[in-house]
Amino acid sequence: MKHFVVAIVLALCAAPAMADPSPQEIEQARTLFDDGTAAYKLGNFERALTAYEAAYKLYPAPQFLFNIAQCHFQLQNWERAEFFFEGYLREVPDAPNRPLVDELIAEARANAVAKKEADKHKLDLERERFELERRTKEREADERARLAVQSRPVEAPTPVYKKWWFWTVVGGAVAGATITAIAVSSDTTTVLPSGSLGTWDRR
Repeated sequence: MKHFVVAIVLALCAAPAMADPSPQEIEQARTLFDDGTAAYKLGNFERALTAYEAAYKLYPAPQFLFNIAQCHFQLQNWERAEFFFEGYLREVPDAPNRPLVDELIAEARANAVAKKEADKHKLDLERERFELERRTKEREADERARLAVQSRPVEAPTPVYKKWWFWTVVGGAVAGATITAIAVSSDTTTVLPSGSLGTWDRR
């Protein structure tokens, strides 16, 4: 918390030096500053950030930028923290706490790089997990299809006498035999009876 105590002192000391804001605006800014400080001490960094930003709009003392940067730092918004720390140094290049600010900037920058790498690694792991799940589902689907084929009942072969062509052949064979029998019987020579009766003349 020592970093933040420095910011509180700087902001309070800088407030009387600002001439442009009206007395009412300065008073409102002080009230917001107090609210932000109380919220920060309680660990409510988002509320503190909102209060400091509102105070800066009413009374743009550059020291408020440090307080805003500290809130972003605590919220691990590393790039925003670096941005406001650098903005503070641009407004107050000879700030008495510059060594501290430079240290915080370096830390925020390193954390920002580490966060990007961690996010990328997390994304890569998520992609690998998704790909593994996809392949697992494909293998399971293939296995289900294979088991379905194996469990399908095997139909017994149709007996020959139940096949259509069997009776066609049989029918053809029977018909042929019938025709042959008729032909053979028609070729038999008829012998006329012989006797003393002779030929019967019907004239």
